[in-house]
This record gives sequence, C-alpha cells and structure tokens, in this order.
Amino acid sequence: KFRRIIDDVQTIGYSFFIPLFFVWVGARVWAYAPADISEYTSIGLLVIAIIIVAVVGKIVGCGLGARLAGLSLRDSLFVGIGMIPRMELALIIATAAIANGLFTSPAHEHQILISTVLLALVTTFITPILIKAISGKKPVSK
Repeated sequence: KFRRIIDDVQTIGYSFFIPLFFVWVGARVWAYAPADISEYTSIGLLVIAIIIVAVVGKIVGCGLGARLAGLSLRDSLFVGIGMIPRMELALIIATAAIANGLFTSPAHEHQILISTVLLALVTTFITPILIKAISGKKPVSK
C-alpha cells in the first residue's frame, strides 16, 4: 500500500513539479538577462573556474571514494567521471539562495544563476565524451 502511494507521488513530481521547476528557472534566466551581451563577459572566468573545480572535484572525490571501496583505478575513474553531471541539486541550491536574499544585488543573483545553468549544461555534455575517451570503445550502433 505504501509503495503505491510513493509511486503515485513520484509520478506527480516527475510529470508536473520537476518540469515546472526547470521552466521557472529558465524563465527567470530569460527574464533577468542583460540586454547587452557584453555583460556576460564579466562572469566568463568565474564560470570557467567553477566548471573546472566542479569537474576535478567530482573525479577526485568520487573516484577516491570508489578506490577506497576497493574498485580498481580504472573503475574508480569511471565512477568519478560518471558522477560529474549535476543538474537539479545545483539549481535548487542556487534558486534557494536567491529566494532567501543571500546575494547583495540582482546582478550577482543573475550571475550565479547563469553560472549554475552553464555548469549543469557543460557537465551534462562533457561526461559522455570523457567516458568514451577513457573507455577507448566505439559506441554501439543499432
């Protein structure tokens, strides 16, 4: 009985609330976007630094945890790379910080939100490329 309730709640969450959250984040990014594209250049180095730290941190942190759990060095590297993508949690933390007024100005809020969205996109796209690079195998075609 409880399993059915859990399944029903998950269905509602995954089919309605989670997509609604991503639409809200996208609309917020779009609504507060600066009209002049040159304003984005100020966050370029910040975004690059955040992405590098996030990727290296996941590979080292998760890979080390996998290695300590007894996996081989290669398998630990796969675990670390496989854990790179970050989507919902990073966006939830950024939007919660913005909603609670933790930033000093709307410009900072927008920079953090854009940085978080770019982090989510870049880490999602680079993970399969890195996994393919270390596996040395061609993808299976159907």
